[in-house]
Amino acid sequence: MFEKICYNARMVKKGKKITTIEQLAVMVQQGFLGVDKEFGKIYSRLDKIDSDMNYVHQHLGLIEREIAEIKKELEKVVYRHELEALRSRVEKLEKIISAK
Repeated sequence: MFEKICYNARMVKKGKKITTIEQLAVMVQQGFLGVDKEFGKIYSRLDKIDSDMNYVHQHLGLIEREIAEIKKELEKVVYRHELEALRSRVEKLEKIISAK
């Protein structure tokens, strides 16, 4: 009655012909169950990715706060070239004062 009807490779076993509507229904049901199983694996992987992204997001917030603290501390820093320029100016002033 029915010749080889298949939606994917797992639905047809070699040499087996479908002869009734019930056999076709069983085959279709098995195909849907296989798809459900695959979707279950995908959902599981997506849950893992979601969990990993939450972890990254939390740590990114921590890193941003630490960078803000570092920037605040760097505002108090005197750079070497600025220090050298000030040292040079002080030396000149000391020479002027000692010459008087």
